[in-house]
Amino acid sequence: MGLREKEDFARRRMITDSDLARGMLQFSRKCIPTSLTRLPTNLSSLAVRLFGQNILGWLGVRKFSHPHVLVQQILKVCVKVEGIRDEVYCQILKQFEGFGFSSFAFTASLMAASKV
Repeated sequence: MGLREKEDFARRRMITDSDLARGMLQFSRKCIPTSLTRLPTNLSSLAVRLFGQNILGWLGVRKFSHPHVLVQQILKVCVKVEGIRDEVYCQILKQFEGFGFSSFAFTASLMAASKV
């Protein structure tokens, strides 16, 4: 599949948002407008929901009382829907760029939630 072009990612109603294009692979507190990778429409919609609810909540951008539940949901979706795995990986890397979340904390978080 591969990554989307930045212009395609940032296109809104036939107009490209240059700030959104530049920040495509950088930490964001806002939900993404579409998937980072080229996916069918149904998987792209799933990817946007996973990012907006689960990834932003897990990393503390959105308040959620049990972030480990969000990680479990991400892992369950990735186990069931093979086509979404690369997208979720890219989303996680996007959020680490400029966030300062250590790889140790990331690994510990995933291991704690991996009892899927």
